[in-house]
Amino acid sequence: CPEREGDALLFHRGQFAASAQPVRVGADGFSFAAWVRPSHAGVLLDCRDGAKSGFVVGLQGLQPFFFLNPAIGTQVFPLTPEPGRWNYLGLTVDNRTGQALAVVNGQTAERTFPAPSDTPLDGTTAHLGYRRFPGSQLAGLDGALRFLAVLPGPSLTAADHQALRAAVAANRAR
Repeated sequence: CPEREGDALLFHRGQFAASAQPVRVGADGFSFAAWVRPSHAGVLLDCRDGAKSGFVVGLQGLQPFFFLNPAIGTQVFPLTPEPGRWNYLGLTVDNRTGQALAVVNGQTAERTFPAPSDTPLDGTTAHLGYRRFPGSQLAGLDGALRFLAVLPGPSLTAADHQALRAAVAANRAR
């Protein structure tokens, strides 16, 4: 289990927290938001059920990525959160159009991917901070998580992510 550090969970590569319920986002896509203080790259959320369904969101070389299935591959964004500092990381994946948006602090980047995914996005229970699928080669997170949310559908725009970032930052300052 990760350690508690105030109102955050501190992960050291092989540690994870598991969700009580399976992740259900629907076929249209999802939005993801987290307040993370990374030391090194790793998984933020993995709800894959083997190769049958689900998705992964994480940091690869400290750049945000998502993985839906092998045919789409790992989609990495050219944005880098500051290691050792609290960063907002947002992601919106539209599985209907093949458009994805990433937000790291005040910067945004977009990616296009082959859509729709040929595997369902709804997954099993999620692991935060570590891979869910035992055969995966993904590294666990080395860092802290203070806030993490997954919303069904591609609901958050760049402006929505910025507003959520401001709200979480304001709440954190209290």
